[in-house]
Amino acid sequence: MSMAMEAPLLSAITTSSSSSSSSSSPHSTAAIAAVSTPTIRTRLIAALALVAISLWANYEASKSVDILVRNSAAGSPAERRFDLDFVSNGRAHRIIHRASHFVEQVLYPDELHPRKPVRRITLQLSGIDLPSLASVSAADGDYTIHLSPAVMSSSAAHAEAAVTSAVQRAVARVWIWDDGKQAAPEPLLEAMADYLTMAAGLRPSSKAACGGSLDQSSGWCWSAEFLEYCETRRRGFVARLNRGMRQRWSELAADDALGLQVGRAYAAYTAAAAARGRVMESKNATWEARQTM
Repeated sequence: MSMAMEAPLLSAITTSSSSSSSSSSPHSTAAIAAVSTPTIRTRLIAALALVAISLWANYEASKSVDILVRNSAAGSPAERRFDLDFVSNGRAHRIIHRASHFVEQVLYPDELHPRKPVRRITLQLSGIDLPSLASVSAADGDYTIHLSPAVMSSSAAHAEAAVTSAVQRAVARVWIWDDGKQAAPEPLLEAMADYLTMAAGLRPSSKAACGGSLDQSSGWCWSAEFLEYCETRRRGFVARLNRGMRQRWSELAADDALGLQVGRAYAAYTAAAAARGRVMESKNATWEARQTM
């Protein structure tokens, strides 16, 4: 009789166990799905990150510029000093690299500003003195900066400052959109090179006076100071102006870059400069009067 009493009990246990297994299946599936979702998301994010890094690397590689340093002043004191102070220690290469990086950031801040195709920049110490401390020649994407040996005639500290400034200005001319036919006014090109040198915290090596940069066709003076004034009026002016010089030059390119007629901006700029001049004259006169008391 005890055997008959145990049969239903075993049956109940078996049924309960079967029911428990059946009811836990959906929860197990949900748990697996919950664990799998973050894993899939993490893998997807990692894959997208790798793609982004690859694209960025390719973009940076496309922007890379070969840098060469040469010396044509063989045997001269300037040649020996140039080799010792700028070539053997890699200083010339670093100066060009920093100058190029800075100018590219200003002129080509994003993909809306098509980058000028520059493949190689060569710095070469000339064997003869040049009219300016540095000049630029171009040939199908290859640009050579000719450095006058006169830049090496000063003291070591002054020579380094002069070379850095001259190279910065020359690199600026390399990156400014110019088809070689001087479609844009030469005073504008010179002023942009001066501005990019000043913006880098350097003094232009061959800065022209305002009168020397007068654009006769427009009646105003292109200068680094005026470009700086326009940049403060509308940020990104110089980059947009450079973009406008990519095609055939027009005075409207400057107006479009500034968002108003450049002639009006120049009138305001000269008026402000004149006012500052009167204030300085007044301060100087007051100071002189106090000295005589």
